[in-house]
Amino acid sequence: FMCHNLGANEGADPFTPAAEIHGAMYQFGIGTEALSQADNLSNTGEVPGWNNSVSGSGDWDMVTQNPCPPGWRVPTIEEWAAVINTSNNAITKVGTDWTSGSGNYYTGTQIGDALFLPTAGLRSTSNGSLNFRGIYGYYWSSTADGSYNGHYLGLNSVDQGTGNNFSRSYGFSVRCVAE
Repeated sequence: FMCHNLGANEGADPFTPAAEIHGAMYQFGIGTEALSQADNLSNTGEVPGWNNSVSGSGDWDMVTQNPCPPGWRVPTIEEWAAVINTSNNAITKVGTDWTSGSGNYYTGTQIGDALFLPTAGLRSTSNGSLNFRGIYGYYWSSTADGSYNGHYLGLNSVDQGTGNNFSRSYGFSVRCVAE
């Protein structure tokens, strides 16, 4: 896995919770960011032009719509499930203020010794407004759940798990994995 969320400041320490490592937000199946890290950090309200009707016919196309740099791709839901399997990796919750707030950049989940996932929240399907920063982290997989939904990794202060049935129009973090 990459050390940073896609769109994050790669000069920042990827294991220290901070605004600089939250990264950009992406909608499922679209190869460009829905919201840059700078805009994600500064705009917590509605996002002009937010696409609230993303649809597709299958998994995220890693040939024509891959948001990751060459040699990298969005992980499958099976890969996310293996990462959070406690038989494979120790999981530690980092931070003490697990509350939702636009300025709460100080929580996340440490997985093993080489992966830290900040709780960057999500961007709503209807207008792109920020929700749950500091309390939840959502990471897209490349695995579809029908034409309108995608599978994802979800994290909070208590647990982590893979889920489905979230609209492709949500804005989630992306963490790339090597091909």
